[in-house]
Amino acid sequence: MIETKQTLRSDQLSGLKAKLAFLKSCEDPPEVVMFDGAQWVFEHKSNSFYCVVDENSPEAGELYDAGVLLIELSGVAVEEDALY
Repeated sequence: MIETKQTLRSDQLSGLKAKLAFLKSCEDPPEVVMFDGAQWVFEHKSNSFYCVVDENSPEAGELYDAGVLLIELSGVAVEEDALY
């Protein structure tokens, strides 16, 4: 496990919030049986709202873009072909 702690600039935080905006319009995810790959899970909670977005090995889209941005902001070096 890799632990990092980063302080974000205001522009980085704004960009991250924009990438995570899709969590505010949560839909029930389809039931999927996964046999291989990686599970990408994002959760959002506010006072009266809870959302979980759970996808198996996304290759594109909002969840993928948000995950890649979080990895970039973490400062952890990950080869693009290692993301699945």
